[in-house]
Amino acid sequence: MFDDYFNSFKTFVYDVSDTIARSASMLLQRGVKVVAGSRPCTNGTDEIQLPQAMKRRLSADEIDFVRYLLHHEAAHIKHSQSPSPWDLKIQHSIHNALEDVRIERIERNALGGSMQIFNRGHQITQKIWDQTVRAMDPDSVSAEMGVVNAIFGAFVDPSRRNTKTGIPMLDLCMDGVREFFAEIDSIGVTRYKDTRSLEPLVLRIWNKLADLFNQERDDQQDNQDGTSTDYSDALTKASHERCDDDERSNFGGGMVEQAAESIMTDNKEDRVDLNSVIKSGGTFYGLSSTRLDPNEIPKDGKRNWEWGRRAAAGATPLINLLRGQSRHGLSSPKDQGVRLVQRSVPDFMQGLTNNILRKKIAVPKIGTSVVIMVDDSGSMAGSYDTPAWRSAAMIGHACERAGIKVCIGRYSDEVYIDKQWSQSMAACRQRFGLVLSSGTDSEQAINAGEAQLGLMKTPRKVFFFICDGSTPDCRKQVRQMTQDGIEFYPILLGWHACEMALPGCRWDVPGVAKITDPSKQLAASLITRLCSVCK
Repeated sequence: MFDDYFNSFKTFVYDVSDTIARSASMLLQRGVKVVAGSRPCTNGTDEIQLPQAMKRRLSADEIDFVRYLLHHEAAHIKHSQSPSPWDLKIQHSIHNALEDVRIERIERNALGGSMQIFNRGHQITQKIWDQTVRAMDPDSVSAEMGVVNAIFGAFVDPSRRNTKTGIPMLDLCMDGVREFFAEIDSIGVTRYKDTRSLEPLVLRIWNKLADLFNQERDDQQDNQDGTSTDYSDALTKASHERCDDDERSNFGGGMVEQAAESIMTDNKEDRVDLNSVIKSGGTFYGLSSTRLDPNEIPKDGKRNWEWGRRAAAGATPLINLLRGQSRHGLSSPKDQGVRLVQRSVPDFMQGLTNNILRKKIAVPKIGTSVVIMVDDSGSMAGSYDTPAWRSAAMIGHACERAGIKVCIGRYSDEVYIDKQWSQSMAACRQRFGLVLSSGTDSEQAINAGEAQLGLMKTPRKVFFFICDGSTPDCRKQVRQMTQDGIEFYPILLGWHACEMALPGCRWDVPGVAKITDPSKQLAASLITRLCSVCK
């Protein structure tokens, strides 16, 4: 229904899995389940249903809208009671729209951050709704769409109450609801504190609309000598179309739910497996026949984590670079170039300049976010999986101790985020080892890491990419990422990987840290190489 809007929307795209998985995990802690179904709705008690066929890649507006949708449905569960068993579909639409107004008016003031989420969702809903209405045939607009626009649309944007759209059905419904706006504004504030209390208002609005429908239909038939139009047929349909049992049992069909249907797609290659996302509680990028079992524990994961915790003590030079403290960390010389030749100076200081004798000074730290992406493909097994995960653990522990935000993920045919920005290293201590052991899709992994960095607002963004060199050519992606202000540092393990960094080869990019023999002096080699390439 809203595909034209989203297909023409030009913004950076994110993976829907991350938002849904984290939101589903938080809602589950409150006793609310997120399940896959045919359309977005809620049963009003303990279950939110999202479309199974959701697009995998979403724009910034779409991601914000999914977040708003989940808050809207959760507000139904929190504040709504059992819906009334209405016979006519349009009566159910009126009640549902009024209930949407009631629960949002209560919920948006319940928590400090709720207002911003709901306001953002309203802005996006208005864009989608207005553009869709303009693209529709004026005579094909349903009465249900008209009452939703008149009630919830006027709540979202009060200026709609006195604005003519030129769409007969929308304008007719707005005229019918206009005299009830004073009561609608009191919903959830001074009156109508629960779902059932709205029933008398629903009946009065429906009776007013029914009179307008009958009058309009009679006028059209008189003017056209008894012939009917699509518009009059829509009025007749609205007066007789009845609710089915499924519609009576849930809160759906409102403006928010209709907008959410646009996230569905007929392209099977662009769908996300919603059941797998919700079950995993983590982030999946891409589709493949193999899936990471979130309960599976890598063989040496805890041991690699412990090694990284001990080795992180030697990562101070790298941390200083990441925080920008080495660039101006020394005081300015007063008499640069003047040699110390006094006789009273000890022998070991003879010939030194004041430039060398500068003292360290405190400099302000810059905000930095770090993504570490580890190759978890089959080629890493045996030789390079342990040093790769120990390197990730060492950098991760060092960043956490220094207060630098860090995100850690693995990739093969798919990408999985093991440590989110807000998680601690201790929460993931058993995850630092080989699990996926299938193919390699480095392009998808780089896109996923860039998307994660896009969520952060720090002045500096750093991407460490650990692999054995057995990947497709990603130089074009790296150049584009560098132009976007992200620092990309590949960490290549082994002789073969170092050969891939020779001029003209696939990893011939700036900032490569080559570790020829990762089995010897890994910690010292890693920090030394990274300090030689980091800015």
